Amino acid sequence: MASTKGSTEKKSSGQISKLTIESYQKGDFSGSKETFSVMINPVTYTNEMGITYCDPSLIAEMTPSYRGYKKNLVKIKFTLDGTGVVEELQNSNSVSVLLDDLEKKLYKYQGSTHEPPYIKLIWGTLNFPGRLENMLVTSKSFNNDGAPLRAEIELSVLRFIDIETEEKNKNTSSPDLSHLFTLKAGESLPQLCLKVYGSTAYVDEVARINGLSSFRNIKPGTQLLLPPLENKKNLN
Repeated sequence: MASTKGSTEKKSSGQISKLTIESYQKGDFSGSKETFSVMINPVTYTNEMGITYCDPSLIAEMTPSYRGYKKNLVKIKFTLDGTGVVEELQNSNSVSVLLDDLEKKLYKYQGSTHEPPYIKLIWGTLNFPGRLENMLVTSKSFNNDGAPLRAEIELSVLRFIDIETEEKNKNTSSPDLSHLFTLKAGESLPQLCLKVYGSTAYVDEVARINGLSSFRNIKPGTQLLLPPLENKKNLN
C-alpha cells in the first residue's frame, strides 16, 4: 500500500523518490509522525509567494515601501490509480482506502490536540512545513459498485512556522523595513521613532510623511507609517 506509518525509509540508489507527506500533531514538528507516500509523482507544483507594500498615497515617494509578506502557499497535484496500470494498486477498493487514510493524515480533527494535523511536503528539494488549506478530490473511473478506480488530488498547503521560530527569524524593530503602527494611548511619535530609528531626530519628517502638521497631540488609534531610513536620505 502506498501509505506508510513511521519514519520515511531512505531510497536505494537508482530508485525513484516519491512525494511524501508527513503528518504531525505538534506545531514544532516533533514527536511521532505518520507518512503518506504517493503512487504517481506530481508533474508540477506551484509555490506562491508575495510581498505587500504600503499605500503610495501615504508617503511622499513613488517607490513602493515594504510592509510585509503575503501568505506562502504550495499547490500540488497527484493521482491515485486502481485501474491496474500501477502495480501497487490492483484492488479497486484500495483507492477508497487510501483516500480515507490521506484525509485522516491531512484533514481530520485530532482528538488529542483538538485541531487538524501539521504536515510537511517532502519531495526532491521541496521540504515545506504547513497546514492544509484545501483538498480537492476528483474521482474518475468507477467499478460496477461505484467505487472509484482513479482519483486526482489537489492540495493547497499554507506555510506554517511556529511562533518561537518566527520571532527568531524576524526583527520587527529594524530601521531597514517599513512599519505601520497604530498609536496606543500613552504612546507618542518620538517614542516610535526612538524604537525604530534609535533617535527622535526624525519626528518632524515622519509627521510630514503622515500628513500631520505636528508630531504632538496625535490621537490614540491614529495609524502612522515609519519608512525605512535607506529610502529617506533626507532624514540623515
